Amino acid sequence: MVAVAGDELVQKLASVISKLVQANRENEVLREENKQLRRKIEDLEAGAIADLECEIKELNLALMDKQREIEELKKCEEEEDDEMIKALEDLDVENKELRTHIGHMNDIEDELEDLREEHNRLIEEYNSLIEQCKPDEGSRTSSKRSPDEKNNCSPTCSMKRPRGKRHRKSFRPSPRSTRP
Repeated sequence: MVAVAGDELVQKLASVISKLVQANRENEVLREENKQLRRKIEDLEAGAIADLECEIKELNLALMDKQREIEELKKCEEEEDDEMIKALEDLDVENKELRTHIGHMNDIEDELEDLREEHNRLIEEYNSLIEQCKPDEGSRTSSKRSPDEKNNCSPTCSMKRPRGKRHRKSFRPSPRSTRP
């Protein structure tokens, strides 16, 4: 019985050992597969990381390009703003010069109007003097006048007449254009 029991025990032990050996082999195979899977995962992760790093680099380059474009646009905008400000300042200077010129022209126009009024007043005064110098209807005989009176245009006029000329009846201004 002891022998039978020993044989059974040996068989059970052999069976357990063979199962352990087989389990150990399967475990080795699984470990190898696990290593291969880990390598694949690491390769995939490394590839994915490399891809992601490459994408990040590309995105950073694109971002830097966009930032350069923005800076260039800002510079252009600042230059355009500076040009517009300079143009506005130039226009302001021109506007001030024109206002000054218009002011001078208005002053000249006022002076011209004063001169016209003075001219018209002088014409009226001259015409009034001419009216005063007209001979009376009854005193047209030259024999009754003295030599001094003959030089006058009429007995009531004190204006001397140039030799060989008579006073004009009225003065009309010539239509000359006046310049400021």
